[in-house]
Amino acid sequence: MRILLIQSYTYGTGDLIYPLGIVNIGTILKNEKHIVALCDLNLLGESYMTRISDIINNFNPDIIGLSIRNIDSTHESRVQFFYEYIPPLVKLIKKAGENSLIMAGGSGFSLFAREIMSSNPEIDYGIIGEGEQTMLRLLMNLDDLENVENLCFRRNNEIIFTQRNYKNAIFEFIKPDYSILSPKLYFKKGEYSIGIETKRGCTMKCSYCSYPYLNGAQLRFRKIELVLEDIKSLYHNYGIDRFTFIDSVFNRPLKYSIDMAERIKALNLPVKWSAWFSEQGFTEEYARLCQQAGCDFFTFSPDGFSKETLIALKKGIKTDEIIKIPDIMNKFTGISVIINFFRFPPNQTILGFLRLVIFNLKTRLKLKGRLKGIGLNRIRIEPYTDICRRSLNEGIIAKDQSLLYPVFYRNRGMKLLEKAFLILINIKNFIKDAF
Repeated sequence: MRILLIQSYTYGTGDLIYPLGIVNIGTILKNEKHIVALCDLNLLGESYMTRISDIINNFNPDIIGLSIRNIDSTHESRVQFFYEYIPPLVKLIKKAGENSLIMAGGSGFSLFAREIMSSNPEIDYGIIGEGEQTMLRLLMNLDDLENVENLCFRRNNEIIFTQRNYKNAIFEFIKPDYSILSPKLYFKKGEYSIGIETKRGCTMKCSYCSYPYLNGAQLRFRKIELVLEDIKSLYHNYGIDRFTFIDSVFNRPLKYSIDMAERIKALNLPVKWSAWFSEQGFTEEYARLCQQAGCDFFTFSPDGFSKETLIALKKGIKTDEIIKIPDIMNKFTGISVIINFFRFPPNQTILGFLRLVIFNLKTRLKLKGRLKGIGLNRIRIEPYTDICRRSLNEGIIAKDQSLLYPVFYRNRGMKLLEKAFLILINIKNFIKDAF
């Protein structure tokens, strides 16, 4: 079959991000002798709507797959609602590829599959969660859709969902074929626009996070040898010496990440990388190993600070583990650090918020130029999460309310402090935009 895979438009978020998801799927399809083409609309820029028809007509695909990775930017102060680009895009795709089957996937689609399928009748099939194995099974069972797991499709004006299954034997052996979409198109010196994947799934139970729904609560690992092959291929074949690990948390489990860092170090390549780390079990010795292996950008997301908020967020960490991070990172040079929090999570108090502010100030003074930011955002309520159920119980959202359009958690006990904080944020943004 002739299959065109399209990455949806999310430009304006910053630098271009290599669409590893559709590259993985394209690799699997190519290995099965399908004729595959990839099109990232973000490479086309704002003129993508005037160019996509020609791309479809020239390739003449049997199937068009649309990856909807992001619904919105999840940041309340400056929300970018990417989904608004999808309905007109889908209509244009259907018009240009009137004889093509259209399927949708991606993390954004997976979270809101029913809403997106209902409001976009042009989409024939939807893939929920990971796409490699489901895509292959769908192509082999177009006349027997009920036996294809992780799928939604239309029948008699109804949207049918098949059984979820998080097993994906293909993942362990995936080796992305970078030749089908060159990473050079995305790479800029000093930036982390190329992602490498070591594992999927998440054993953490953070109350606001949809990862367990999307990828399962059990960890599944790629062979370390394949990860090393990715690094070597990117460096030797494409001149890419900087990348990011896109794992939800790099150092869980700790032994696997230590083995990974030691193997990367042994490559003896002048590469730099970034990753997300948990505060739990993070030590100076471990940080030094990561730095020696090339990590120069450490991102942490404790999200809460006080004992009460950490329990409510189900983070599984303690305040003392957060406080030690600036002390550890202060012992290193040539590194960058970001620490992310939610401003007013559940169980936040005025005293707890003031302690967070003090930690913020102390961390800035201690790390100085090494600190690239302390995020203070609000929780975007997503379906299939504990925070969604909590918000329903607290009357923040209604029972049948769609979360496709961004809705944020509100700690009603912090209402006045929140208003004062937002005023300060707006003043800051105004000054930043003006100058």
